[in-house]
Formats: sequence, structure tokens, C-alpha cells
Amino acid sequence: MVAPDGQPVRTPRPRRANLIAKMMERPMNTVQEIERAIQALRPRELEELYSWLDQHCPQPIDARIQSDLAAGRLDKAINRALDDEKNGRVQPL
Repeated sequence: MVAPDGQPVRTPRPRRANLIAKMMERPMNTVQEIERAIQALRPRELEELYSWLDQHCPQPIDARIQSDLAAGRLDKAINRALDDEKNGRVQPL
């Protein structure tokens, strides 16, 4: 993109891209290096890492729940919980 004065316009990179770019600046070769890099992340960057991991490395329990939901194996439990809430048989956590 070019500004009216002919200078290139830099578009800001999204946060996740910044985090990934930062991590790619210096390849990490050992688990210890990765652990140290994660410990150095700020809270917002750590949230971004968790989000990325959720998208790219789903946990086996996630796949099992998806499968059970699709097959209807959780319908009875879900309906029972909804009925309990509707009839006031639940307490706030």
C-alpha cells in the first residue's frame, strides 16, 4: 500500500503474528530453551500462546467430547442439567 506522498504504508501486524515473529527470531533447539522463552512471556502473550496451542494442538479430551456430542451420547446429561437449572435445582459455583 502507498500513501498519497508516495511513501509505503506499513500495516500493523496482528499480535499473534508479532508473537510468532518474536519466537522465530532465534530458533530454540531444546525443551529448556522453549520453557525459558515461555516463562519470559507477558500475560497477554501467554494467552495468545494458549490460544494458538488450542487451535493447533487439540487435546484428546476435546476430540472425545466433540465425538460424544456428535453421536448424541451427552444428550441425556445435557437435558438433565438444563432441567435442573430450569427447576431451580442448581447452586452458583
